[in-house]
Amino acid sequence: MAGSALRSREQKTAFYRGVLRSGGAVAKERIDDLAADLARRTSQVWLWDAALADEMSAVPPSDAAFAPAPETEAQPGTMPAPAAPEGIAAPAFDPFAFSAVVVLTRQGKAALLKRLATIDSVKNLISLADAQHLAVDRGLTDLERLREAIVRGAEQRIADRRAAAS
Repeated sequence: MAGSALRSREQKTAFYRGVLRSGGAVAKERIDDLAADLARRTSQVWLWDAALADEMSAVPPSDAAFAPAPETEAQPGTMPAPAAPEGIAAPAFDPFAFSAVVVLTRQGKAALLKRLATIDSVKNLISLADAQHLAVDRGLTDLERLREAIVRGAEQRIADRRAAAS
């Protein structure tokens, strides 16, 4: 079953039941109905992780096997934050998520500074500058000064392109 598609309604129902029970956000009385409804509305489920497929599909349909998640300290009226999945790291920084030159050309300096403000690491800002061939001082450690240097580097790239085109 792992590494392939779940096509039968029973397999999909068992899988969705396991996912809903492991999340702990759905009332246990509704889990079987929701799992059956989801299975009916999907044609197939592709699973790449063998351990996940086996773990989620092995959950029995009876509520007697339901083990609620341990209670955590939470303020009344709020849901606790879900735990981070084990073995999954935060996504790596993508220095090509946007082009500094294109943003500067089409949307202006303020828009580029706004996009750069979402990057909270000197290392990631330098990575962006290096990947996009923007001339910046690698010794800068202040985030604001580094962001301004990236804007100046993008402005210089645009000026170089215009000079080469004339």
